[in-house]
Parts: sequence; structure tokens; C-alpha cells
Amino acid sequence: MSRSAITTFLITFTVCILASWALAADSSDEQQLRSLVRQFGEAWAHSDVAVLDKLLAPEYIHTDLAGKVQRRAYWLKLAGHPRSLEIEVEDLEIHIFGNVALITGGNTIWSPKDGKEKASRLRFTQLWEHNKSGWQRRAFQATNVLAK
Repeated sequence: MSRSAITTFLITFTVCILASWALAADSSDEQQLRSLVRQFGEAWAHSDVAVLDKLLAPEYIHTDLAGKVQRRAYWLKLAGHPRSLEIEVEDLEIHIFGNVALITGGNTIWSPKDGKEKASRLRFTQLWEHNKSGWQRRAFQATNVLAK
């Protein structure tokens, strides 16, 4: 085997190894984000402000179903109002761009006493950022899904 063939082989091999590591990191981040989105939903459904506080970036901005923009402190205050709901996270799509992730999906939310027949549905877009505290939600926007 010639010297240039060996060099080409080594470069190709190195690139393949580095690419597989990058894909593994994305896969790991994606799994972690899937878990965090579900954890966040459960914390919101049960007014668990301690968990929500850890998962929100300091610059968090929330656009609710009515189009109202809420900053972190105000949203956390609202999230702390007692509630006991069930939440189902659906159709998650996660796109990771370095230390930022764009997540889209849906939620079905209902009260255990009313059951799923009185559920509300929404679609959402979330922006998560990986910083010194780990993955944190930086922005959220929701849209109501109207019943057919």
C-alpha cells in the first residue's frame, strides 16, 4: 500500500469516527431533551415550581395561547397556582443546532376528574439552550388546536 493510500485511509477513518461521535452526542442530547420536555410538562401540570425553576433559562420568555408574552418571574408565579392536571406530550420533533435545540410537538391536557373527554389540545414550539446549568427552556409559544 502506498504512503498516500495509507494517509487517505487514516483521514477517512478519522472523519468517520468523529462523525459517529457527533451523531452519538446528538442522540444523547435528543434523548435527554425528550425526557426534559416530559419532566417539564409534568412539573407544570402539578405546580412544581422548584423543578420548573431549574429548567427555565434566566431570560425565559413565554407566549401563551392568547398571545400574551410573559417573562420568567411572572410565568413562574402563574405556574405555581395549585392545579392537578394530566398532560400527554405528543409528536415531539427535536432539531439540535450546537448548544440550541428547536422542539415542536403537542400536548393533550385534562383534569382527572373530568377525564379525556374534556381535554384541551395545543401545539407548541420550544427553544432550549445548553448552558452551564445544562439544557434549559429559553422560549415557548403555544397554539390551540380546535376541535373538529
